[in-house]
Amino acid sequence: MARAWRKGDDATLSELTLADPTPGEGRVLVEVEGAAIDPFAATPRGRVPGVAAVGRVRAVGAAAGEWQDARVLVPMLAPCGECDRCRRGGVALCPDGAAHGVDGPGTLATTIAAAARWLVRLEAPLALPGRPPPRSAASWRWPTPLRPRRRRAARADDRPGPGRDRARAAAILDAAGRRARRH
Repeated sequence: MARAWRKGDDATLSELTLADPTPGEGRVLVEVEGAAIDPFAATPRGRVPGVAAVGRVRAVGAAAGEWQDARVLVPMLAPCGECDRCRRGGVALCPDGAAHGVDGPGTLATTIAAAARWLVRLEAPLALPGRPPPRSAASWRWPTPLRPRRRRAARADDRPGPGRDRARAAAILDAAGRRARRH
């Protein structure tokens, strides 16, 4: 059995016992290690708060087998990923999407079900090219000495306005005239 905590009438959390959710196709069951809580005042009464979570995948549905036993981040948003808004990068505006703690149960529970498509794997180390970073900020040095940039002297044709436009137009006409004489 899963445990969750929901906001009560007197603005306190009360424990709630739930049946373990079963992951459907493309979904996983995550055993929560930590949850990000939204502003408590924004959570409606009777709802389980929490907008994101970190945990370990304990059960997987069909098409999500690669996530078994992985440590993951469950993000706040779970958009459909198929609509025009999602494909253009507007996942926060997805009409068919959901947000944990807003459109359904939050993440302040011992286990939650989540879409595998939006999970972020936390197991793999971050591999950066080049040499490893220094141990402390005090030992870090700039690769080249910092020098102020030299500003070039301003020219008359750098100023915006009609004079610059006339000079540019004259240069274009001059180049066009030279081309015409060659042919």
